[in-house]
This record gives sequence, C-alpha cells and structure tokens, in this order.
Amino acid sequence: MNKKISSERIALMMVLILLATAISTRIVLGGTPVSLGKNQTINLYDLTTWQGVANITDTIGDNLNGTVTNVTDIKNVWMCNNYTYLFVRVDVGDTLANNNFTIDLYIEDANHTKAGNDTLLITNQGIAKDDINATFLFHCISNGTIATFSRYNWTGTQWAADQTITNSTTQGAINWTANSFVMMIRLNLLSSSGTVNSTNSFKFNIYTAWCWNLTTWYAGDYLDYGTYTLTGSIIPEFPSLALMFTLLLLTGSALVIAKKSKLLR
Repeated sequence: MNKKISSERIALMMVLILLATAISTRIVLGGTPVSLGKNQTINLYDLTTWQGVANITDTIGDNLNGTVTNVTDIKNVWMCNNYTYLFVRVDVGDTLANNNFTIDLYIEDANHTKAGNDTLLITNQGIAKDDINATFLFHCISNGTIATFSRYNWTGTQWAADQTITNSTTQGAINWTANSFVMMIRLNLLSSSGTVNSTNSFKFNIYTAWCWNLTTWYAGDYLDYGTYTLTGSIIPEFPSLALMFTLLLLTGSALVIAKKSKLLR
C-alpha cells in the first residue's frame, strides 16, 4: 500500500511540475507613469482593435525631411502585447502607399542578457547616434506596395540582419493602411536568450526614413520615449528541449511504477 501511495504521489508531482513549467504565468501591472504597458490582442487588419491602448503623440511637422514628404512624420505610436506577441503601431502624416519608406523599432534586450550599442542603421539629416544601447532592430523597408521585414542583431561592431520575418506564427508580421503601420513581433524575438517574462522592460526608440529610389535613405523622424513593460500573462518557452524531455521521461516512469504497484497489490 505504501509503495502504491508513494509512486502515485511521485507521478502526480511530476505531472504538476511539467504543467507548471509549460504554462507558468506571472501577472504584472502596467509600467511606471513614464512607460507603456498594456495587455491586449490586436488584429493587424483592424485598427478598431487598438481601442483602449494608450498612444504617444509626437509633434506634427517635425519631419527632418520636410522638403519632400510627410510620410516619415510620426504622429502617434501605440504599443501593447498579449501572451505571444508585441504589437507596435506607428501613425504617420502622409499616405504610406506608393512611397518608399522605412520604419525602424530599436529595442534593448528584453531580459538584458546581451549589451547593445547606440549606432543607427541609417544616419543622416543630423541624426548620428541613438540614445539607447539597442540590441535589436526591427527594420521594415518598403516601396509602398511590397515590404521586407527583418530583425537585425548588434554583433558588437555593426548591425546585421539575422532573420527575415516571414512566418506570422513563429516570427511575426506587418500590415499598413493609408496612414498607419502595424508590426506584430513574437515575444521570444525580443531577447537574446529566446525567452521573456511578464516583468521584463526595455527601452525603445522608433525611427523613420525616406528615399527616392530605395538606394539613398534619409532619416525622417524619430520618437524617443522611454520604456515598455511586457504586461499580463506571458507563457514562456521551455528553457530547453532537454529539460522538457527529462520531465516527460520522469513523469512517464513514475506513472509506470504507479501502474505496476497497483497490479501487484
């Protein structure tokens, strides 16, 4: 009887450990009054789903490329997250369609496991340096109809594209309307370790640029705000496949022992 009880308890304990590791969540409130943090799920193709999300207002008409187009003039920036994705919306002063533009999101490593740098990918029109030590850059380049969305990683000496974001399930996606550009970024892409928690905060900046021919780019506008705090329930990835396999193996072994003990009783 004691063996039966003991083995069944072990099996139950292993199951609980496995479930806790797989779906552990921590609930946090939004960031400080000078930072953003909002738990909300966004539909990339429906701007009404942003209702209830705070936005940052940028000065209208401060576009550094004011002699050409206001497509790079940032008007508002919105940010929120759910348990899987970070959502970023940038509203601009002119229509994005049929214009050559870039929209860049610079962020610190979300769990601060890797240092960054203040070097910008596009430097022109009086902007030479970023004012945060960004580790990652989410860079969209478009001719107004076709866009490439990539993550850049600071290698220690330069920005280098480490992946093109094409899979909406495992990486993210983008969409834009006449005046609004929306990014959806898988949370694990925000840290060098590939995992994040709901307590993680990171500084961010947003830069825009414009050109005539997709060759020579000119810095347009930038929003230098502060921090974003991942908010709500975050389901972290398993720390490693080895850990997951070990937990499954231990759980399976404990269940077999419990079954055998019951049969021998």
